[in-house]
Amino acid sequence: MRVFKANKLINMSDSNFEIVIIGGSYAGLSAALALGRARRKVLVVDAGEPCNRFTPHAQNFLTRDGTPPAELRRLAMADVKKYPTVTFREARVTKLDGELDEFQVFFGENESATARRVIIAVGVVDLLEDIPGLAECWGTSVIHCPYCHGYEYNDQPTGYLSNTPDTPGFPKMLLNWTPDVTVFTNGPAEFEPEALQKMNVSLNEQKIVELRHEAGCLREVVLEGGETVSLAALYYRPPFRLGSASIAGLAPELQESGHIKTDAQQRTSIPGIFAVGDCAHPMRSVAIAVAAGNVAGAMANHDLI
Repeated sequence: MRVFKANKLINMSDSNFEIVIIGGSYAGLSAALALGRARRKVLVVDAGEPCNRFTPHAQNFLTRDGTPPAELRRLAMADVKKYPTVTFREARVTKLDGELDEFQVFFGENESATARRVIIAVGVVDLLEDIPGLAECWGTSVIHCPYCHGYEYNDQPTGYLSNTPDTPGFPKMLLNWTPDVTVFTNGPAEFEPEALQKMNVSLNEQKIVELRHEAGCLREVVLEGGETVSLAALYYRPPFRLGSASIAGLAPELQESGHIKTDAQQRTSIPGIFAVGDCAHPMRSVAIAVAAGNVAGAMANHDLI
């Protein structure tokens, strides 16, 4: 395919791009939209595994509150595909190398593309504990964010699976959605329980044997010894890794949390590389991802003017 841009004929079949976006979910597509409208030659490489694919609905996003994630992505793709300078490739990025104006992105079996700028939008992969039933409920009734899911479980019995020194802070927030909160530590608590007692939050230190559910909808927590606790939802904030090996070869500085460190313009510690979405922000929100993608797209375009 060939298109005209700024009176210059561009061959879109070659592998040289102005910007390569690694990851094609909400943050990556938002960046692609900004760049497509700026008439930049863009390649979006995406493996098709957005981290919210397990949840039935995306909430807290204006005009699309409650839309299934797959439908939200379909609509976003349709918007971006209107711009002919944006190309898509379904593949997994394996390596990112090079330097400012001369980056090389490797993907698929033996494919690569060059770029002057790179936007990393790889998301994260959650590392779930090996508790029977947890993976099946993840994203539906085992959830991570009350702003995304709390309203659907308001005033219902709710748990929080956590055992770190800062555990008591999160249940205090959950009480805004429900007065019935139990903290499950899955072993002896590593924090002082008095903080929970002051908030009238229950504590259960027994080992969890299983999460019983119906098609991902949590019904009860089965504990060692046979005791069960009825729950509608269980909050859980698991450890994670970045969603791709794409930064192998180049290593942007990370935050203490493990997210890629960026400035207000979404720039990383490596000149010419931006990072957006869940891989760069601890608050996992479609709205935040879209906003960050738009900023990165605009700033990458500004770099090339």
